[in-house]
This record gives sequence, C-alpha cells and structure tokens, in this order.
Amino acid sequence: MNYLVIAFYQFVDPYMTSERLETLRKQLKSRLLELGIRGTILLAPEGVNSTIVGEESSIRTLMSELRAMPQFENLHFKESVVDHVPFKRTLVKIKQFLIPYGENGARDVNPARHTGKYVKPTELKQWLDSKDPNLVLVDTRNNYEIKKGTFEGAQDWNLRHFRNFPEVLEQRKAELEGKKVVMFCTGGIRCEKATAHASDLGIDVYQIDGGILQYFEDVGGAHYNGDCFVFDYRIAVDSSLNPVKYDTAFPDGRPVDALDGYEVE
Repeated sequence: MNYLVIAFYQFVDPYMTSERLETLRKQLKSRLLELGIRGTILLAPEGVNSTIVGEESSIRTLMSELRAMPQFENLHFKESVVDHVPFKRTLVKIKQFLIPYGENGARDVNPARHTGKYVKPTELKQWLDSKDPNLVLVDTRNNYEIKKGTFEGAQDWNLRHFRNFPEVLEQRKAELEGKKVVMFCTGGIRCEKATAHASDLGIDVYQIDGGILQYFEDVGGAHYNGDCFVFDYRIAVDSSLNPVKYDTAFPDGRPVDALDGYEVE
C-alpha cells in the first residue's frame, strides 16, 4: 500500500497569540488522530512547519481543512509517495520559533512581510544551463546535509547549525555584492529567513520556489549532484523523490527509528 507524505510551511503576519496556538495545537492533534495521520506539526507565533504522512484520502481531507483556516489559506504542499509509514507517532508541538535564526534564535526577520525574490525551478535550470559567470549559488543547509548532495558549484559555508547563518552571511557580504545570488535549502523555509536578511544587506538575492524538493519535482536532477537530505526516516530522497536510506542515525547520534521528524537547527 502507498502512503502520501506532505511537507508544508507558512509564515504568518500578525503573529499568532499563545492562546491561539494552544487552541490550534489541540484541534490539529485531535484531527490527525481521527484521520490516522502520523508525523509532526510544529507551531510557533510566526507560523507552521510540518511533515506528515497518511492514506491519500486522509491527507487530502486535512489539506482542505488547513486551507480553510484564514491564516493558512495560501499553504503550498510538497508531496511524495512512500510504501510504508515513516513515522511512529503523531506530534503537534508549540515552539518559540519555526526556524531559529541568529545566536539566540531570535534575529529580527519576518518573512511574512519581506523576503528574497523567488525563482521557479525551470527558470533556475535555464540560468544554470547558460553558465552565467555572475550567478552564485549558496547552500544554506547544514554541513551534514550537504554531504548527501548539492548543486554543482554551490557555496558550502560549513554550517553546523542554521542559526549560525546570519553571522557568516554578514562576514561574506562583500563577495556576494554585485552578483545574482540564489540561496536554496530542502523545502524553502530556511531560505525565507536567509534571503530576507540578505536582501536587507543590499544583496540581489533569490530563493528557489519550493526548495530542492520542488526543483527535483519540476526538472529532476539537472545540475545537482547526489541526493537531498530530508528530516524523517527516509534520510534522503533522490532526484525522482524516491527514498534513499543511507544511515541508521542522525548526525547527533539519535537513532532514526526513535524520531518522528527531525527539527531543523
């Protein structure tokens, strides 16, 4: 039997209150259990981030219900199919941030108000085909993710945690000025903050609309070497979005079969 995996995120403005978050947490947890859906939904004042899996009919029902909520009406879902359920539990958590950014996680960027320009995967492929010498690719992911695969010629800033990205970005600002910069990550959420910050620094910056996963879906593996690390039991997917399981543990030593979604840091 096949199951549908969906990944989605959305930043919101204004931020959600603590009361709204707790109400939403209870509502979503109850609905996921009713529909037999597993995985993790993260809620924070700044929005939602999730990867969940279930039977297609259940997932489609939840997708419609989420989009009916005013704050999530513009949700976009990235889909893939698996032949087993890659999560054991159903979790809905409230966090301080969806994606910590900066030393204490709280650097002031609000992607719901302002972020970098989007480039569609098909257009990015054309840019890469043309070998534009002014084009610079920056991989915003952590070093252990990049080891599984990245775009040809992309800059790897050897980040251990994404919260270190703003410090390195400011150190390397000069080398990016005057360039056409494309930042990318797995599904796009980290690039929302990274490109917002880069744009504030005066850098001409783009992000891949939908991240690496959308690029794979739209154009395959052109100009990309290797696979894409994902934050669940699949470990990685290839350019056809098929699971490629490399390891039995994540970089911090936690075993894969003990996790229900790995939180980006």
